[in-house]
Amino acid sequence: MVIHCSTAIPVLLVVAILSSFVSCYAEIITGISNDQDYYRCNGMYSRSSIPGAAGQGTISLLVNYVHSSTSINILIFDSRDQDLVLHPPTNQLVICGTADTIKSGACPESDKGKVIVNTTSSHPPTSAILNELHHFNAQYLNRTGTDVVRFSYQVNTTGFYCVAAMSMQNIPFIATVEWENPYGQLPAIEYPKLPFYGFLSIIFMIIGVTWMVLSFKHSNELLPIQLWTTAVTLFIVTEMAFNYAYYEDWNRYGRQSAFLLVLVIVLNAARNSLSFFMLLVVSLGYGVVKPTLGTTMSRCIALGVLHFLSGVIYMVGAQVLSEITPFAVLMFVLPLSITMTAFYFWILSALSATMKRLELRRQSVKLEMYRNLWRILLASVIVLSIFFIVNAVNVSYRESPSWMPHYWQWKWFLLEGWLNILYLFVYIGILILWRPTTNNARYGLEQISSQDDDDEAVRVEGGVSDRRVKLRATKANVPAEENNDDDDDDDNDDNLMDWVEKHVNGTNGEASGASQSGGQILLPPTSPDAARLVAEEASKRQ
Repeated sequence: MVIHCSTAIPVLLVVAILSSFVSCYAEIITGISNDQDYYRCNGMYSRSSIPGAAGQGTISLLVNYVHSSTSINILIFDSRDQDLVLHPPTNQLVICGTADTIKSGACPESDKGKVIVNTTSSHPPTSAILNELHHFNAQYLNRTGTDVVRFSYQVNTTGFYCVAAMSMQNIPFIATVEWENPYGQLPAIEYPKLPFYGFLSIIFMIIGVTWMVLSFKHSNELLPIQLWTTAVTLFIVTEMAFNYAYYEDWNRYGRQSAFLLVLVIVLNAARNSLSFFMLLVVSLGYGVVKPTLGTTMSRCIALGVLHFLSGVIYMVGAQVLSEITPFAVLMFVLPLSITMTAFYFWILSALSATMKRLELRRQSVKLEMYRNLWRILLASVIVLSIFFIVNAVNVSYRESPSWMPHYWQWKWFLLEGWLNILYLFVYIGILILWRPTTNNARYGLEQISSQDDDDEAVRVEGGVSDRRVKLRATKANVPAEENNDDDDDDDNDDNLMDWVEKHVNGTNGEASGASQSGGQILLPPTSPDAARLVAEEASKRQ
């Protein structure tokens, strides 16, 4: 007798329920016919895989109700042994019971009604296989579950185990499968997140304490951007602690706390938005090149808020959706993709403009800091691209029956873990660049105005000569930073050159009586009209 998905009544694990009264992850078998509920599987850890575990992993099947008297076949096995229980050419379970199966020697008479297990295979089972047939009398079974029959299976090897329950007479029944792991009540697929977020909480706490010590030591020399970084670091420490608390609470009480879940979603979205926002304003030169961003700051804040809302929507969708559909992509994924792309392009373009500005002003120390920031972000983009390709390959194989049995312990890392690892290393790299030191002033705004070379030179091509125009403007005439409160002046140096070429050549050549040689005009610092015009124009552009 071959049990096909289209004809088998039984089945498995349709609705997930968690109870605080049992120390396990529990699922319900409804006994309702469903082609996709032929059997279901879940990860399980052995005691040896969990440091300090007191108990042993156990899989239990509790039959709570049968509609009428029937025989139910119970099968529990490690998915790595599926070639021993699924038989070609259909890869289905085969029940010992027909004359052909017994006469052919596929199974003995004593196994009649049980699933045929291939005992002649070249390799032994990875784990023990529970294969039992039990007859149930409906008289002592009821919907309240006060009378139950329990089948237990002890897990001695970490693996991806499957449970199948089939009524031989196609009689509906209700049963509960309990997946009891040695560590608590978290599903095994979610368990690695518990030590992972505990580890991240400790690491970020160490980072936060180190940063606070450095900030206190150099408190009189802190830059505005370092004060912002202090606040963001404390926020990340808090967010990681709540992530750990969420999974610890779930593991202890066997149900997801709605309050902690909402809090984790909001904090995670806020952390990502704050990080992008900080990178953006620094890339624009805030606190290092410019004392203020003017109206650009409002646009940065607006993009940060949009990214935060998109992140919340995305994480809510990840919690409530069981499958990815075109509508889900449009509703939950697209907004986050748009805001993230906007952040990346704006950050990279702003970095390029700021580095160009610092190079023109010969600010070598600041320029090197921005170049290092560029290298860090470039490395993160490369790693991000590599993992994107890896994830794309994994998605293409995820529907394969062999994917989950082999990679269930790494699913969390591919979907969530590696992003947090990447974030950790990028954040550490940025903190090293911006760490408080005794030389904080080299990154301050004062460093620009303290240069020996704070005169601005502008070349003007003109006439048939090959001489240059050099306009010397002192700090009193051309403020370098004080009037720079708009992001649109990122290209002022180039624009000022164009303006001089168009206006000063003719105007100041006549006004100042400057000498001409080779078609280019040399305007000395004492030329009042030239200095005045350039100073006024530079002030407007600053």
